[in-house]
Amino acid sequence: VLCSIGGDAQTWLQLDSLGVRCKYRSGSIAVFSGRSIIHGVTSSSTDRACLAMYMKDNLHERAVVEAPSYVKFVDIA
Repeated sequence: VLCSIGGDAQTWLQLDSLGVRCKYRSGSIAVFSGRSIIHGVTSSSTDRACLAMYMKDNLHERAVVEAPSYVKFVDIA
């Protein structure tokens, strides 16, 4: 889970491995697997911060769901 705080109105969240680009204004929340989706944010002309929350592997185990593996750039290039 990512939560954007600050930044300008021209900031974009890019989910490269999905081919998706979304506006990433202050207060935006994005939920996806950071392990399996290559992602990034464009530069901003003002200060910004991002709160990032991660799910621990033991939660996957308890829910009997396989945790995603880490993506590597060579896997999508």
